[in-house]
Amino acid sequence: RVFVPVANATSAATGKTWDKVGVEPNVKVSAVSALATAHLEALSRLIQKAKDPTRKRDLEWMAEIARAKMEPPKLGDSRELNGRYGPYSITSEGSERFFASTDNPSWPLVQVSNDTYLRDSLAFVIRVTVRGTGAHREIVVEHSDGTKEAWQRNGD
Repeated sequence: RVFVPVANATSAATGKTWDKVGVEPNVKVSAVSALATAHLEALSRLIQKAKDPTRKRDLEWMAEIARAKMEPPKLGDSRELNGRYGPYSITSEGSERFFASTDNPSWPLVQVSNDTYLRDSLAFVIRVTVRGTGAHREIVVEHSDGTKEAWQRNGD
């Protein structure tokens, strides 16, 4: 069997066919960053429509993570952050940071500013903010429902 086309598909906006030329994207970016840019655009639209404050905060933090992955902040070494803070621990492997609670596995942390990390997980999002230095260091764990916990670094 042979298929012979009997019609051309044309764009309603331009009146031209996209055969052999493709469709021009709404947002022009490099092919390498196209998926991340589309993800960020989708998150932005979901944030605008979100009615539930917890859901909106989750989406805003997911957008922060997406932006930080697209353009990582230029920051110094933060291995001094490693340690136990109440029921939580922060560890590092190479340049990656991990966050864990007593009975849960480690989850990657994405550094979004000099003192702020977000847990990169679809299960839930938390914000870890670091305050102080050395023995006086503490973390503030903020959950997407707005609750906050402050934990001093345990002696190590």
